[in-house]
Amino acid sequence: MKKIIITATILLASYVSTAQKSSAFVRVFDNKNSKFQKGHLLTITDSSMVLLNGKDTVEVAAKTIGSIKMRRSFGHTVALTTGISAASLALIGAFTGEKKTNGTSIDAILSDLFTYTPAEGVTAGLIGGSAIGLVTGSIIAGTRKKPTLIVNNSLEKWQQAKQLLKPYLPLQNGTN
Repeated sequence: MKKIIITATILLASYVSTAQKSSAFVRVFDNKNSKFQKGHLLTITDSSMVLLNGKDTVEVAAKTIGSIKMRRSFGHTVALTTGISAASLALIGAFTGEKKTNGTSIDAILSDLFTYTPAEGVTAGLIGGSAIGLVTGSIIAGTRKKPTLIVNNSLEKWQQAKQLLKPYLPLQNGTN
């Protein structure tokens, strides 16, 4: 019972830590479809957008923007879900594994046949969790709507894109 409570606590803590809302992640491309900037959207003005890239803030002029792709790439989503799923199932396998009895009686042999050690549980959790995470991440990334805003270095199109970006701005003083 103690193992189940510990496992549930770890899973709940990892869920709560990823559920906190932050500003939208954007990728900025030039007219040749080359990514030249990425980061979390902080603010937008009439002629630029400000991104948080790591600990640095970067201002991107609207005249240099060819297109803006919202959210992260397909591969990022798949890698993240695969890692979370594999780690979670490996922990469950480690906590629920039992020591082998190595006895010679029929009961001991059958017990050893149908139980697994913590190391075997971790291995099975990593393999099974990776497969489950890969499928889950592919479904999420494939069905998730990822808007692309076309600006083409035009201030007129930037004004339209700016209106579409406003809902993605972080909350400031309780208003958006």
